[in-house]
Amino acid sequence: MSKISRRQKHFRFEPDIFATKESINADDGFLVSANSEDMSFTVKRSSTGTIVFDTSIGGLVFADQYIQIATRLPSENLYGLGENVHQTLKHKFDKYKTWSMFARDQATESVGEHTGNLYGVHPFYLVVENDGKAHG
Repeated sequence: MSKISRRQKHFRFEPDIFATKESINADDGFLVSANSEDMSFTVKRSSTGTIVFDTSIGGLVFADQYIQIATRLPSENLYGLGENVHQTLKHKFDKYKTWSMFARDQATESVGEHTGNLYGVHPFYLVVENDGKAHG
């Protein structure tokens, strides 16, 4: 049941909030395994067996002003990875893209998608997995 109250010169609408909270397993651990043959590693969620990070599809490149790591992700619900221009917060996987992670003091157009570097660098991503769990 919602409530609308009248106070002085304005109305305030207070909607009911029926938020259900599932318990969170604070002990939900991860298993890390390394493969010395191809220098890759995987990170698996203990409770579900979901592989949340798998570097076996490509290598690690660490060079002057260039770092690259490739991974398989458990879903296409990827958010974050720097300050860049795109139409939604969720990244699209319809084609391969390279995103710059170096900052510069130069604005870009805000129309369309541009992969140029902007003012901030935020090397963090968040993936919402298909079962609703998330990692980053």
